[in-house]
Amino acid sequence: MGSRTGAVGSGGGVIRKLGGWVLSAAILSLGAVPAGPSVRAASPPGFNNGAGEAYAEVMSAKAIAGSTEIGVDFGMALAKYQGSVGIAEGRAYDLGIIEALLSTSCDGSPATIDKATINQGIRVDSRDVAPLQLQPTKVAGIGSNPKEVGTQWSGATNLPWAHAGTDLLPLDFGMRVEGAHNEATTQVKDGVRRSEAFMTADKLVFMGILTLYKPRWEAVVANGNAQESRGSFTFERAKLFGVDLDPKTAERDIQRGLADWSRSFSEMGLRFDYPEVHVEGDRVEVRPMAIRIVDSPAGKKGVGPFLEAIQPLREILFEYLLELDCNFATTITILDILLGVLSGAGGIHITAGGATVEVDDTFYESPFGQTSTTDSGIYSSPHADTPASAPEASSPPPTASTALPRSDEVAAPALEPASSREQMPGETDPAAALAAAALLAVIAGLAAGDFVWMRRTNRRIPDA
Repeated sequence: MGSRTGAVGSGGGVIRKLGGWVLSAAILSLGAVPAGPSVRAASPPGFNNGAGEAYAEVMSAKAIAGSTEIGVDFGMALAKYQGSVGIAEGRAYDLGIIEALLSTSCDGSPATIDKATINQGIRVDSRDVAPLQLQPTKVAGIGSNPKEVGTQWSGATNLPWAHAGTDLLPLDFGMRVEGAHNEATTQVKDGVRRSEAFMTADKLVFMGILTLYKPRWEAVVANGNAQESRGSFTFERAKLFGVDLDPKTAERDIQRGLADWSRSFSEMGLRFDYPEVHVEGDRVEVRPMAIRIVDSPAGKKGVGPFLEAIQPLREILFEYLLELDCNFATTITILDILLGVLSGAGGIHITAGGATVEVDDTFYESPFGQTSTTDSGIYSSPHADTPASAPEASSPPPTASTALPRSDEVAAPALEPASSREQMPGETDPAAALAAAALLAVIAGLAAGDFVWMRRTNRRIPDA
């Protein structure tokens, strides 16, 4: 079995719709839940709970140019606590800036995507009324006929304890992930601060060349009355070009192969990353498998100079499009990012898997600011209009036949080790310049067609 382990010490217009159609198609191409709460012993008197955080992700596909980032995250499981406050969020997918770009309109016309149809995840704050949930919720993609992409869940109590997870249907963005499942949990129990997260899948297919069966990213950290820091990436078996690799040398062979491929495509800025484990104090990170195009030398030599030369033409074209319809701003933003990547001034990052955990013994007099939160964003800041509560757990857990009480009345769910969880099945390149010219020609052609279409649809029949 391959493994890598770390130990302690280390407007209705065509162009305007184009971005929406592409991104919608990506989303559309797209469980088991932990047991209910159980009674547990409180932390020793005077023990400082400190803080903890655990995060796991299934897949991410993003384009970055300068300080602008656009892309989609899939299978986000976040659990964290400060003091006696737990917060968790499970989110099957997150559109990031795409949500704002495609769910708003500058002129009052219907947006490309109805914001009400976009997944906001399940966020639970232990300061809210009856926050303990854990009920899995099915999630659909976006568009007029959305398909199911998976399930998401989360739960939290004031003990503190927080847990989140997701299950996803197959995803394919250069890497295909099938049967993905992840969980993140953090808590204080018997004087031990503990955070753990894992992501696993039935199969990971890397660019159609390499197949990993049962890949698993796992990170665990604990301090207080018990100390633990470990991370690992493992898989049961692997195939390269359909041929089984020797289990004893599979990991080494894959690492060497990816390094060789990265060197072969270095002029394009193309890089292939094998998961690495990083341990620093009470923080453990298991990095994802990744395909990256970063600051392409070929782009800087070929496409970059060409785009710089035609910058005045681009500005004229974009101004013209905005005069036709202010909603073209969305498409222009997306094109600017993609052209920045092509010119070698940005990058594309496609990642699969990954887990990060940490704990600390800092005393938080006012955890997470002040109050409970209903923010939907996975990294949203809590409101600050009412004081936070931090009561002690004293009542037994609820049963299926009783109403769910407040979290301060519920004991923390028992945390089983993640490993025991049952798994689910400088010079312009003529070719580059020609490609860039063709792209701009297509944009201009679509703009012209859109203009004609708009003129026809806006024509009025004279009154008789």
